[in-house]
Amino acid sequence: MQLTPGAVTVRGALWLVLGILVLAPLAAILIGAVHPELIGATSTSSLSSATLWKATRNSLLLGVGVAAIACTAGLLLALAMDVLSPPLAVLWEALLFLPFLSAPYLLGLAWSALALPNSIFSRHFGPFAGLLTHFIFSLAGIAFITATHLVPLVYSMIRGYLAGTGWRYEFAARVHGLGRFSTFLSITLPRLAVPLAAGALVCFLAAVDEFGVPAMLGPYMGLTVLTTLIQSNLDVWPINLAAATRTAVVLLGMGLLAWSLYRRYDHVAGLDYSRPRGTNADPSLMGLLAGVGIAVWIFFTSVLPIAVLMILSVLRADTVGVHWDNLTLLHFAAVLTPGRSGFQALATSFNLAWSASLASLFIATLIAFAGRSGRRSDRALDLVSTLLNALPGVVLAVALVLVWNAPWNPLPLYNHTALLFVAYVSVLLPLALRYAKTAAARVEPALLTAARVHGMGMVASLTRIAFPLMLPPLIGGFSIAFSFAMREFVTSVLLQPPGTNTVSTFIFNEAQQGNAGSAMAMAVVSFGLSLTTVSILYFALRWKQRRCNVAITTQEAPSELLPILKTARENNLGSA
Repeated sequence: MQLTPGAVTVRGALWLVLGILVLAPLAAILIGAVHPELIGATSTSSLSSATLWKATRNSLLLGVGVAAIACTAGLLLALAMDVLSPPLAVLWEALLFLPFLSAPYLLGLAWSALALPNSIFSRHFGPFAGLLTHFIFSLAGIAFITATHLVPLVYSMIRGYLAGTGWRYEFAARVHGLGRFSTFLSITLPRLAVPLAAGALVCFLAAVDEFGVPAMLGPYMGLTVLTTLIQSNLDVWPINLAAATRTAVVLLGMGLLAWSLYRRYDHVAGLDYSRPRGTNADPSLMGLLAGVGIAVWIFFTSVLPIAVLMILSVLRADTVGVHWDNLTLLHFAAVLTPGRSGFQALATSFNLAWSASLASLFIATLIAFAGRSGRRSDRALDLVSTLLNALPGVVLAVALVLVWNAPWNPLPLYNHTALLFVAYVSVLLPLALRYAKTAAARVEPALLTAARVHGMGMVASLTRIAFPLMLPPLIGGFSIAFSFAMREFVTSVLLQPPGTNTVSTFIFNEAQQGNAGSAMAMAVVSFGLSLTTVSILYFALRWKQRRCNVAITTQEAPSELLPILKTARENNLGSA
């Protein structure tokens, strides 16, 4: 079918936007690595091969360690929840996602406060204080902290896979006399290879992309990974743009390899990870023991770090200890008082978060609708937009510097807040595209066709039919994108204009200067702001749907790791 002039214009605009967000930065990275003089850098680089190899080795070890820890913990937790059916399963599952709601660098701050020698927390650990210090300030400790943030991802993928396949193979094996352990080794574990492989690749990609935790803990032990090596080349004068570009190419190669393998494993199963999950009704003794184990895991990975952040946010002096005379709310005043640097950083992040979330959802919705045509060019739009998944955040930041600071570029976005907006949209676009595809799939083409046949205009059919059907996933996508944008770290640190702070840069700078109270107060406020925004949107949508007499169920979508609203049925579509 021939495209209308309006459809051609929309597709041309989408290719222009993706050229700015994806293709131009990617080309700048590749060209800058070969011909740095074309992007305004010197052709010589002081980066030694030994330094690059050491950082590459550390990044690979970190990625493998994070993948191993996250997959092992996620597998055990998923099997414990699905097979042993512990009591209070709904509560445990909600609490398991707390580390994912917090930024990894905040977990790193919390664990560093716990493990620092002679801190107010380590004094109470007795002989274990030294062991904790050696563990946290090591490559294994950084891998553990990063993995705790990613365990909910692997857990969701495995539980969703089990929900889609059931336990019929295991039941058949037991009926034919195979023991429990043999059934697990010969049937359960092999068939979980697909979600485990996909989860391992995602965790590996997230680990080599991680900047916050190595930046917080690495200086204590002299550890350098590729992300922190790039940051040091850009932050330390004189700026070595050529070295940063060549390091970014190595990191980009890792990301592209992991992303391409993940796409293969993610599609090979062909299952819906968002199906409802059920548990057995009668917990056994093993279920009770599993509940205790899950509670211990939640305490050390969720409750303890969050409690540390909250305690430090109300301490007047973090070296004195916790008592009434040392408690204060002055740190929150620095964040919530208009005109203070903390309030300005919070306002900047809030404005960037909601505007970038709306922009990314709008672009993703147009791409999702264009992809329904089945044309090769439209499928290419989807492929190029998902290519951003393979670009680590630090690589994207370097690429944007190369593009918008190039001598031939007349647009003055570099050292301007607008560049942060472009970076945020680039980071959020792949996430928004998942929700936009879900929203677009709810609008059957026959509905719009029937509306046009009966005399309804294009604008009226979109506003009265398409938009109400798409609203639940789009609101879910906006809430998640907003939460991610409020805590965006690496692009904020590397691209922040002079005199401009975001939540992440404020926390990072305050922590580096030893002002733990102000940093933790900002972390608590920003987390509360994100949670409040998500809650308001969720309950507003529930109220609207109840008025429209549409049954809404809240379903946790493991592919997106956070709640997404899914319509169970729609009534009176004809009258809509």
